[in-house]
Amino acid sequence: MEDHMEMPEGEGSLAITAATGVLTDLESIWTELLKLGTSEEFTQYVESMAEMPDASGDAMARLLDRFMCSSADEMAALLKESWPDLAAQDGKPVSAHIAKIRVIELAMLDVACMFVVQTIRADVDRAPLKERWELACEARRRLGMLQGYILGNRESMSASSIAVLGANARHKENREMKRQAFEWLSENMGRFKSMDDAAEAVQKVVPVRFRTARDWVGLHKKMKGER
Repeated sequence: MEDHMEMPEGEGSLAITAATGVLTDLESIWTELLKLGTSEEFTQYVESMAEMPDASGDAMARLLDRFMCSSADEMAALLKESWPDLAAQDGKPVSAHIAKIRVIELAMLDVACMFVVQTIRADVDRAPLKERWELACEARRRLGMLQGYILGNRESMSASSIAVLGANARHKENREMKRQAFEWLSENMGRFKSMDDAAEAVQKVVPVRFRTARDWVGLHKKMKGER
């Protein structure tokens, strides 16, 4: 019965704040720690996740469980086939042990990101508040699992690398602006004929560069299931 009650004012925004906070922390891990690419490439990665309407965090978590139980040699072969750039270091193949760690890190990243996508999609669809919070909390839990796994499997980490894993406070302002932008887009996106027009309008809501606003508009559309 409670799931069908009118959502208390502000509660949905808090769920989105939690989800976008996870997304910001995942971006830091992507760019600064795992060094998988740029912020723009991370946005493209999230968009690709949003384009998988039948995928879910739970399904990806089951795949992660399979990877955890697989042999190091199997994971080394998978890494070489799917992510060849990560299968070598300094021109030499990484060990099977390191290869498995990298595959699991990538799979954990996928799981956390998909729960963020599901949270934002649920918010756009005005799903019951309980469902939004369950997804947002699971996204945060999966982020914590990734952070713990990275810390537990790196022989040495610099202070700056460890700081990336605790970047929650550092990105508070950016997270809040992204939350405001996504919330505003959910209410107003239909007014605009182009993504550029919407991005310019977003800049009047939050003080961000046009490129950032444009990326957020595109990501919002993908998460909503639009092309």
